[in-house]
Amino acid sequence: MNLSLRNRIAISFFIANLVVLILGFVVFFYLDRLNNNIEKITIKSNSVTLLTDEIRISAVSVLKVQRKILTKKAQPEDIEKLIDLCDTFTDQLERLKLFYKEVEIRDIISRMMGYVESLKLTMGKATLFNRDSLGLTSIEELADKILDAFSEFQDIQYFQSEERDEQIKKIIGETK
Repeated sequence: MNLSLRNRIAISFFIANLVVLILGFVVFFYLDRLNNNIEKITIKSNSVTLLTDEIRISAVSVLKVQRKILTKKAQPEDIEKLIDLCDTFTDQLERLKLFYKEVEIRDIISRMMGYVESLKLTMGKATLFNRDSLGLTSIEELADKILDAFSEFQDIQYFQSEERDEQIKKIIGETK
């Protein structure tokens, strides 16, 4: 089969364009996949960070109202406010638990939820006029346990944040 020089150049040009297009699509597909991986990591990270901030605010609010109750300056509204805060806190912890598959973190979140529910039950039984030392001690202990569990969660989350940063660096390295 004899092809003229003009036909050979045209076929070569067509094949070269086809190769460039295929390589372009492969590169863009690969980069899109890497971008999606980074996007998933950052969306989850941002969601967890926002929810953790909400939980931090709730924990501080619970501690603030709990301290007010323990110092005998509490009003009936304060007990109701603490019960409402406990409900909100529990809802936030349940949403946070959905983000994690790791048993260790889910265990810490479950413990926090248990402490919050215990505090809620204790406050539901409490009255401002019946200020027995056993009830006040259990309120204080539960608030301290909530704070300890939250601190433990924050430590684990810090280490996960470092791992997430390493994943992103790895993805960026692959992209380069």
